[in-house]
Amino acid sequence: MNNKIDLELLAVQNQESFGASSELESIFNKLTEDIESYRKDQTEILEYCRPHTDQMWAAKIVSIILGCDFRDATPAIAKYFVEIEK
Repeated sequence: MNNKIDLELLAVQNQESFGASSELESIFNKLTEDIESYRKDQTEILEYCRPHTDQMWAAKIVSIILGCDFRDATPAIAKYFVEIEK
């Protein structure tokens, strides 16, 4: 799933549904910036945890961010980085 494409599709759908309202466009742009900021923070945290997923603290953080069981943190984080490199 490519979140950037999803956001662009949502923008097109919003413009079709509500017209090119500058207020809605401003809100959408702010939300898009917030999401991008969150993704950068999330990736930074996961990069820090990546070499330590054999330890409980890192596995738990990874499991919270990625929504997986802490025992699956190592394969889940590997899959995450493969997907974002595409």
